[in-house]
Amino acid sequence: MSVQPLDLVAAGLAATGVILFWLGLVKFGNRQTLGVRLRLHVQADGLAASWRERDEADEQRTGRLEAARLTQRLKRSSLGLFVQSQLVRAGVTLLPEHFVRLQAALAGVAALLGYLVLGSTVPPVRLLVALLLGAAGVAVPLQVLRFLERRRLAAFERQLPQAIDAMAGTLQAGSALPPAMEVIAREMPPPISVEFRRVLREMDLGLSLPDSLANLQDRVRSADVVLLTSAIDIQQRVGGDLAGIFKGISHTIRERLRIRSEINVLTAQGRYSAYIITALPFAMFAFLWFANRAYVSKLLEPGIGGTMLAVAIGGIVLGYYFMKKIVTIEV
Repeated sequence: MSVQPLDLVAAGLAATGVILFWLGLVKFGNRQTLGVRLRLHVQADGLAASWRERDEADEQRTGRLEAARLTQRLKRSSLGLFVQSQLVRAGVTLLPEHFVRLQAALAGVAALLGYLVLGSTVPPVRLLVALLLGAAGVAVPLQVLRFLERRRLAAFERQLPQAIDAMAGTLQAGSALPPAMEVIAREMPPPISVEFRRVLREMDLGLSLPDSLANLQDRVRSADVVLLTSAIDIQQRVGGDLAGIFKGISHTIRERLRIRSEINVLTAQGRYSAYIITALPFAMFAFLWFANRAYVSKLLEPGIGGTMLAVAIGGIVLGYYFMKKIVTIEV
């Protein structure tokens, strides 16, 4: 049996996914053990064991240097900066290079599985499905990060009014703003304590208060944080009763959270209708694929079936988008 070009593509994708997954799990270069490093310095140069250990150390050092170069290229690239910002906003303690390797591994494995599962269909359809699943393998981890960011942002916004009230009370007691922020970083739970601790750490390293608050605004993309940082910035420049300003901001944020909760309750039916209506065609297709594959596989053949399937998927995506736009109300 001759080897098809598409089989070579699938094998290449599988090999790439496995290699990248392995590189993502293994740290950059194996660290030398303490005993090896000590023996390299104390043993005589003429010993064969010493030369062998030196060769092993050189190989390990070369591997670490190559990995470090790749890491530095990724960190300087726009992709690395984007992934780093997404990880920070989601509160995930993962290096950008590890996340990119995870994406590549998922893309390779998903593409291979899609190509192998559709073994009875024509090769162009198999390749198209493999490419779509590979793209999904890249997009799914980013969607997970966005979900974690939204959940973390919601928790931060719920904690923010209480934190502002605590800072206002500390200011009324005669304290300055940094000690008031230190109370939040020490007494309140994450994620708000983590973010205020980062602001204080940046100030300890020499960054000014406006710059530290600007970094906070970049990490936590919330209109409430913009309101808070703008009030602090204006008060630092022109003066005023910061404690009174904080109380007004706290009241505004609480009212906004209350209105947002009411809107979420009123639009819950529309949101879940969008989820269910969008998922039903895919669930039905999956059921028919396993129950009567010969019947549903006609849609994957070249001709009018493939066109109808593409139009149907486009309609589902557009319908979901418009339904979400209808029930999404910004407060």
